[in-house]
Amino acid sequence: MNKLTSLIILLACIACAQQPLVSFEDGENWQAHIRKGGSLDFKIVQENPNHGQNAARAFFPGSEIDTWPGFYIVVNQDNLADNNILAFNAWHEEPEDLLLSVRVDFKDGTRIFLSAPTLPPRQKTKHKIYLPVKDLDGNKKTINTILVYRSKPRKNATIWFDAFEYASSDTLFTPIEYVAQPGIKPNQEELEFGAQIFQRPWMEHVFPNVKPTQRNPVKLTFNACPGEAEPATLSVHALNNVNAAKATITKDLEDDKGNKLAKDAFQILIVQCLDKRPTYPDTRRYVNLPVVLEKLQQAPIPKDTTLTFWVDATIPKDARPGTYNGSLALKLDNKEATIPVAVNVRNFTLQEPDDMFWGEYFTSFFLGETLEEQNQFIKDALLDMRQNGMTSLGICFGLDLSKSTYENGIPKYDIPEDAHLTTTLNTYRDLKFPQPIIILADMGQAFCSVQKLPFGTQQYKEAYQAFWKSFQQEAKKRNWPEIIVQPVDEPGWKDQGEKDRNLALLKYLKEIPGMRTEQDGPGDDYFHNVAGPWSDVWNFNGATGTPEVIEKLHRENKIPLIYNCDVESYRPATARYTTGFFQARSNTRGSFNWAYCSFANDPYSDFDSKHGDWMHIYPKTNKRPGGPSIGWRATREGIDDFKYIATLKALIKQSKSPKTKEAQKILDEVLNSINYSKNVRNAGSFQKLPTQKGVQRIAGAFTQPIGWNLQNYDDAREIIATQINRLIEDKQQEQIAQKPEFNIVPTTLGNFEKTNQIIYSIAIPTLDTSPKIDGKLDDPCWNSAAQASNFTINTGGTPKAQTQFKIFADKSFLYIACKCDEPYMNLITANITRNNGPLWLDDCIEIFFDTDRNGKDFKQVIVNVLGFNATSASIKNWKPTIQSATERLDDAWTAEVKIPLESLNIKGNTFGFNLCRERRPTEIFELSCWAPTGPKFATPEKFGTATFGHTVIVEVNDVACQVGTTAFSLKCNPKGKTTFIATWTLEADGKISQLGKSQTAIDEPATITFSKNIPKPGTLQVDIVATDNQNKEIDRLAISRTIPNPILIAKTSPFSDASNFTASIKLNYKPEDNQKLAFKIMTKEQQQTIPIQSGIDNFILKQTKGTLNQLDKLEVTLIDATSNKTIASDETTILAR
Repeated sequence: MNKLTSLIILLACIACAQQPLVSFEDGENWQAHIRKGGSLDFKIVQENPNHGQNAARAFFPGSEIDTWPGFYIVVNQDNLADNNILAFNAWHEEPEDLLLSVRVDFKDGTRIFLSAPTLPPRQKTKHKIYLPVKDLDGNKKTINTILVYRSKPRKNATIWFDAFEYASSDTLFTPIEYVAQPGIKPNQEELEFGAQIFQRPWMEHVFPNVKPTQRNPVKLTFNACPGEAEPATLSVHALNNVNAAKATITKDLEDDKGNKLAKDAFQILIVQCLDKRPTYPDTRRYVNLPVVLEKLQQAPIPKDTTLTFWVDATIPKDARPGTYNGSLALKLDNKEATIPVAVNVRNFTLQEPDDMFWGEYFTSFFLGETLEEQNQFIKDALLDMRQNGMTSLGICFGLDLSKSTYENGIPKYDIPEDAHLTTTLNTYRDLKFPQPIIILADMGQAFCSVQKLPFGTQQYKEAYQAFWKSFQQEAKKRNWPEIIVQPVDEPGWKDQGEKDRNLALLKYLKEIPGMRTEQDGPGDDYFHNVAGPWSDVWNFNGATGTPEVIEKLHRENKIPLIYNCDVESYRPATARYTTGFFQARSNTRGSFNWAYCSFANDPYSDFDSKHGDWMHIYPKTNKRPGGPSIGWRATREGIDDFKYIATLKALIKQSKSPKTKEAQKILDEVLNSINYSKNVRNAGSFQKLPTQKGVQRIAGAFTQPIGWNLQNYDDAREIIATQINRLIEDKQQEQIAQKPEFNIVPTTLGNFEKTNQIIYSIAIPTLDTSPKIDGKLDDPCWNSAAQASNFTINTGGTPKAQTQFKIFADKSFLYIACKCDEPYMNLITANITRNNGPLWLDDCIEIFFDTDRNGKDFKQVIVNVLGFNATSASIKNWKPTIQSATERLDDAWTAEVKIPLESLNIKGNTFGFNLCRERRPTEIFELSCWAPTGPKFATPEKFGTATFGHTVIVEVNDVACQVGTTAFSLKCNPKGKTTFIATWTLEADGKISQLGKSQTAIDEPATITFSKNIPKPGTLQVDIVATDNQNKEIDRLAISRTIPNPILIAKTSPFSDASNFTASIKLNYKPEDNQKLAFKIMTKEQQQTIPIQSGIDNFILKQTKGTLNQLDKLEVTLIDATSNKTIASDETTILAR
């Protein structure tokens, strides 16, 4: 945030603090603005004020029946002239977070329910409610009252309110700007036309400041099957102001046999940019992010900016295979250019799999004034979903049951033919969606609420089951789809009461014959072990289960899904990957996304509500034509990717051709080329640049971290399509390889990830002072503590929120302080309010000790965000007394922990240590560690090391770490004669080998070196023990290193052209004196030997002649050029287009 923005916000806050709308002071007419409702007890008291002397104490009574106690804020419209936020302070002393609800009542009699703040205990926090002050077209809406209430509270709660005020959201968002590469200079032809025309992969965001960086032939090319839609883009960088830019397909395309492809098969949209939050609760904004494809006929292009046209080609189902050629007319004012267009129609159709759930969450936000218009929107929306590959639906609304009755065990309710739910289910049936519907609006609970039945009673259970049985029967009569019921949405992020409610309802539902159930949320312990056994559909939020979990679910006939990986719908790489190749790689059975169309106030503003908008379709308004998001189109393409895979798999299963084995192997290689992680949501990113003048900056293309660039998705699809063709045509595999030849070029760069080994070790100082355990990290002793940061995702990668910790000891205790950065403090999970409870269900830190350093046993301390602690261990009866406390800040939370050293029973000065974090704000589940452990935190062999201050060994450095001579130097400061013994152990090929010991002795400060000949790659462990002249251990050091293969190959891309393959080669080998080296290069069709220069470690291998098989194998062997003896080899599989 720049200084000017900070100053504006500061002044705004000062102004609000000086003149709140209501602060309940003596003589203030607060009743003109606030009136209580119903059973609420509302009194003005001199307790817990935030402004002045007074506050309002509101008592919200709990009840076993559903109630909604609250108070009204009477709105003066003048206060909302330039404001859209109602802010207030709240304080409570309940043991857990309290959730408020908000309803806004308008002058025209309509009302809307808003997301409301969560109130943490014992914190005077400013809370904000974003008000819907404008309609779809940006016109002012008149608000009468705002109801602040608690929804169906079961327990009594008292909350103190103070300092109500209005504010504006305009100054709350920090900009993120895109930095484009310098463009090429326009040539004479471009100068005369007034623009530069260029293309980028359609998944790439072409910001308005992007220019062409190279001059390539421009052509719109589509490769698609009959019945398939395929996109391409065309970008225009204006050299002068353009009043009207328009692109059209002016006539039908034609193949060489005279067959035609109608021009109407093409839809041309214009990519429009919006300011957009990176994630929906974010306080930052991307500036001019390409996000929506608007149905515009033409658009202006200001000078020195770029506009992109999006072209969709939808191939008719009866189109004949072949290549159709035509052109696109690009008109800029009175100048016109012709762009060639080619459509390659494949000779097969895609097979829709019969077991995949692709769906949108469909809310009750129906566009239209009348019921007829709203129902037409439903019909159009479902048609659009089906045409874009959807096979299921998540319904977030139900019937109006306000007049329902329950007598003699029989539920009675109306199902009007024009009800939204009726229209939805009828349309779903008529459009032949193949999968069941998942309903998130549990009408059974609504029914019981209308009957005023207390939850948990036998009467409630019977009525709940009776409703769903009757609705099940009604659905069968109407030939509606099967309806899978979700009782509580995302219970993992809710309090224990909602978790218990969800579990009870799941059990009720499973007693109904034929009823299937769904659960969604983070893949935590509650999800797996509490609700999981009673759920037929496991819908993982943003990160699916481990391969073992997914395999187990398939064995149990359960359905694993993933949801909400791109709710903001601007990440085409994420949307395409999630619905397509990720599904095939993870073996899950589909994905859902929130939401088809869901927004607050102005759908084209992301900043007029607490959260940004969620939608795949932007609505038509009086001012904008609307259209799909780029995420929606990418979702369709991902589903098509999966259909290509499914079509090939079906052919492999059905065909008796000998080519099926090779086709299966090629498919496996394609999928295995993905750097797979079960985590999807928030994994992708732009390239981050350093902040400049207070503005965050990004560059490059938005990609998922799977090892593929944006072009590789289409490469993979083409490789799969080639195999489909070969199996359909049933031709013998032609040998396309023509003795490829290669050249070796020395280089200083290689296509390798960083191989620097990160050593996770920390030296713990012993101090004479100790902190007060209050969660505030302000004690001076923390300045002298050891510290560590730069946490990583437990399975690799950088977390979205970092963690730092400090550690020291005194004679009796170990002290640990932790700061957990958290941009979404208002969304953290904080439910467990007792020591030794299931604290891992909350945002928490987990501290691990391997005090024996045996790599097997561990002790564990957990502290949740509320400051409660729990202990666990792989050994029995470890129950130490732990002190812990936490504090919540605006953008982080902190913890202090005090652990008795005696309880840890640490042997020696060094022990295994790790600090891990579970991050659980709503819609986020992120596991990070100081030392990455892999899938499980409790993996002692992956812990780092901690030492209570080395007494002799001062510093260790790697001299060499490779096959052959490996050496380490130790800077030592002994006091008297000291003997150092190094024990060498190598784990390789699944076996552990003892390599012997090295020993030396010194009696004064010196640097000593230990070395050993390492015979093969593997994991090297060196334990160094220092003893005095009495043979007593005085220091110890453990060194763990990975010994790499002497030769490594890295492809520059997972896929290659058959005649233009390149790869990087890296040597990790020190040749003997005067040793001459060479590479022996082998493919299926060729073998050649190329001498290389000694002393060079990095090379580029380039194909210079011939062609490769579509599935080929490259083996590079490092040999002694004189004796022809093999030193080491590496190999890789080549997938050639």
